[in-house]
Amino acid sequence: MVLQVKGITKRFKTQIAVKDLSFSLAEGEILALIGKSGAGKTTALRCICGLERVDEGTIVVDGLPLCTEGIYVDQKEVRKVRQKVGMVFQNFNLFPHLSVLENIMESPVRVYGMGKGEAKAKAMDFLQKLDLAEKADAYPHELSGGQKQRVAIARACVLEPKVICFDEPTSALDPQLSEEIAYVIKDLAKERNLSVLIITHDMNFAKRTADRVIFMENGEAVEEGRTETLFEDISNERIQKFMSN
Repeated sequence: MVLQVKGITKRFKTQIAVKDLSFSLAEGEILALIGKSGAGKTTALRCICGLERVDEGTIVVDGLPLCTEGIYVDQKEVRKVRQKVGMVFQNFNLFPHLSVLENIMESPVRVYGMGKGEAKAKAMDFLQKLDLAEKADAYPHELSGGQKQRVAIARACVLEPKVICFDEPTSALDPQLSEEIAYVIKDLAKERNLSVLIITHDMNFAKRTADRVIFMENGEAVEEGRTETLFEDISNERIQKFMSN
């Protein structure tokens, strides 16, 4: 398994945001965490990316532990693990003063010490793959929402992570662009054997994209299964109620 999450719990003062969450993610698999706002999905994602620290539990990425039973590895090792996890934020988080190419090169060069020539070559490779090569010198304000999302995907992929995480990837997109991003994600997972973790409340997007789904409620995983099985189970009142809402 590329990603193993075992019994993670995250508290904010007296509030438990994530409670005893466990799951694994295979190479090339797409997993969606779904549930209402406040269910703990994004907090779980941020813990896996190393943006938040768990209070309990174990996270292992590509055989490297980020934390074991709530105890974190040293900062040098944390950096190694984080390099294996790419993150695409809900609002893209592109630097407005940098061009598309510079946005993609920023982290590899400044944070991870990659040579500019190598970073540029990898960035252009992903821009070509995502049909954005002609936008390399453009700035974020000159792009459509779908183009910004694809730039954010290229930026997350340029370090060649083993896992890429998406936080509500369709929240700022219309249905047609959502379908386009679903295709891009599935294509990346298949072509590069990339494991994908998606946080979404968009059921149509989850159905089109994910191989497997975990439904979260009050910080806990309460339902889990293959996408087609879970969504088509009309006897599952919890899922059917969520979908109807």
